[in-house]
Amino acid sequence: MPRVGASPRPLQIAHARRCWPVAPVFPSMWRGCVGCLALLINFLSFSVAQPARESGAYLVVRSPLSSETVAQLRNDLEHHITSGTRKVILHFQPGPPSSFGVSRDLAQYLLRGIRGRAEIHAFADKPIQGHMLLPFLAAQYRWLAPEGALGQILSGAESQLTHADRAFYLEIAQGRGLPEALVLRMIYQPLSVYRTIENGQVRYKLEDTPFARQLDIDPKLLAIPGEGGQLVVPGGEGVGLFRAGQAEEFGLARRVASLEELADLLQLNRAILLGSVLVNPDSKVVWIRVGGEEGDLSSGTINALRRKWERAVSLPNVGCIVFEINAGGNARAAQELEPLVQQVLPANKKVLTVAYIPKRASGAATYLAFACREIVLCQSAQLGEMQEVRGTGRRALTPQQLEPYIRQLRELTQYHGGEALAEALFDPNAELVRVRRKKDGGAILLVRREEAERRREEFDWLDKPFRLMYLTGEQARTLGVSRYVLPDDATPEAVLNLYGLKMQNMELLRTTWLDDLINLIVHPVTTVFLFILGFTCILLEFKTSGIGLPAVIAAVCFLLIFWAHSWLAREVNSLAILLFLLGLALLLVELFVLPGMVVAGLSGVLLIICSVALLLLQHWPQTTDEYLRLAEYSGVLGGGLVAAIFLAFLIGRYLPSVPGLNRLVLQPPEPTASPAAAASPVSEYQQYLGAVGIAVTDLRPSGKARFGDVLLDVQAEGQYLQAGTRVQVVEVEGTIIVVQALPELA
Repeated sequence: MPRVGASPRPLQIAHARRCWPVAPVFPSMWRGCVGCLALLINFLSFSVAQPARESGAYLVVRSPLSSETVAQLRNDLEHHITSGTRKVILHFQPGPPSSFGVSRDLAQYLLRGIRGRAEIHAFADKPIQGHMLLPFLAAQYRWLAPEGALGQILSGAESQLTHADRAFYLEIAQGRGLPEALVLRMIYQPLSVYRTIENGQVRYKLEDTPFARQLDIDPKLLAIPGEGGQLVVPGGEGVGLFRAGQAEEFGLARRVASLEELADLLQLNRAILLGSVLVNPDSKVVWIRVGGEEGDLSSGTINALRRKWERAVSLPNVGCIVFEINAGGNARAAQELEPLVQQVLPANKKVLTVAYIPKRASGAATYLAFACREIVLCQSAQLGEMQEVRGTGRRALTPQQLEPYIRQLRELTQYHGGEALAEALFDPNAELVRVRRKKDGGAILLVRREEAERRREEFDWLDKPFRLMYLTGEQARTLGVSRYVLPDDATPEAVLNLYGLKMQNMELLRTTWLDDLINLIVHPVTTVFLFILGFTCILLEFKTSGIGLPAVIAAVCFLLIFWAHSWLAREVNSLAILLFLLGLALLLVELFVLPGMVVAGLSGVLLIICSVALLLLQHWPQTTDEYLRLAEYSGVLGGGLVAAIFLAFLIGRYLPSVPGLNRLVLQPPEPTASPAAAASPVSEYQQYLGAVGIAVTDLRPSGKARFGDVLLDVQAEGQYLQAGTRVQVVEVEGTIIVVQALPELA
């Protein structure tokens, strides 16, 4: 069983042993020769069976047509043709009716203006009716999906065509070798169509009726019923559409299963279905490096990468954005990268996005590579190793947990190689096989072995089943993932030359000081430090006068935390901010509105811790490991909170005795002291130990208390007391008098 991507030799040699007998003489040499021969045969069959894919172009033709849309379509086609495109798919999409005039202009260009410079393939997956049929029939090749159909041209409310207009329909039929009788049948529903054999050739003719003679139809296109013809299309309004099967039978169009299979059939890169981009050779090229010296994808690097992308698409005259990817990333990184992937996909219709992989793009970086319109690998580069996302040991994800990652990659690989490729990259034991569909155009597909065996009557196998762990350059080109493979020593200029772009127009986006600052702040250690500092300053603010320095420092700390993390998991930021504000409100209620209500204060503290822990986790926990990580962050932050309270207590206790800094402590207005109080020396403060008095001001924790006729500066012990509370002196140390509350008298 050949294994593509990783350690192919042992598997291929084992296959050779099963196919050829081993000679008894010189067994080692014979096995080596047979193994090499098997490798060579397998490589040739794998790489030659499918030729290199072309770029092609994909354009959408929507009804109703207008002069402006037709002119734009012609300009787009000319640009692609002059740029070397040789195959163009025009996807006709129905809508309100188009006028005959603009439809004729587009049909005339497709019939005469192309002049063999490119193959024009018209495709429809819905019924095409009205005059939109005119340019569809004028295309060199026509394809219908199972839901597609052709006709009717005129509805009951429309007037009949003039002879000149009808003559143009017949000119299109003659120019493309279509049966004229069938084209006339799409115009005139009452007519029936007969199939006859003349000189060994199949001919289609209309029933010779008075209505047909009234329309002045060429007698050579009329058949008299009962003279050997076979009725194939009866007349009537109810049978005005030629379904995909009928259209193929009558030679009007060929069937194909889907738009993707049409691209496979034409040997075109599926990525063209992301949208055709017209890149001006003089447009600006933005080069973005992913990984490399920065390492694998992480919260910080993805953060910077998203900002670089937003800057790139906002620059003027940008025609191409190149991601130079040399990185991996785990499942968490894949989740954080998804918003960027969803931004890159629609941008493929506006700018040319290229994933350039000089060495490796594995794990989470695989998603970014497949999201781009073009993928370019060097010969020894590796793409798609998903072991980092799958995880190992106890961190290995279950099949249910892996399903979202597989589904996301499957949506991306449908434009590069096929959906089965995503499943094989996640499952090293999955076997793929390339097959050719026997019907619907014979498109070449990449499917799982189980599906190929189940539908064996539908496919012709092109080579032996194989396995994938990652893709190298040549394998990516063979499977339709990449059109170009560069040498390992390729330069950025070689990449730009592939698309006719100029090196002097390239701008390398580098990491700015803002990126470095945010990466520093979002680091868990920095976030915890800012949290401790901010909470310490909040506690100190209750001791200082008004909005002072601690309040400013606290505001800056939490502002930096939420600002920096807001670039990341936006889906939990709003929740985290609300939790933080609610927790802060509950804490303020505990301190100022309902002092002593432990539930409010404890809930507020827990909510604040939970909000910051969510920011550190980056997303809402979904697995056991993530819940354990959330608990770990909460424990660290809880310890930080205890450290903040202890630090605030020390500062509050000794700050009044520090010269210069004691001005930050709240000083109540100077009261009018009694002569006895003014005469009390410091040495006599010991006499107040055990004295009972009344708090004159709020003790927060410092304030004034009256003991008889004496008004003294006091500090409450471990709590905030309101004015009027009975207090007792419990400690005297120098000029510091510590009091505690006494129960109110009955």
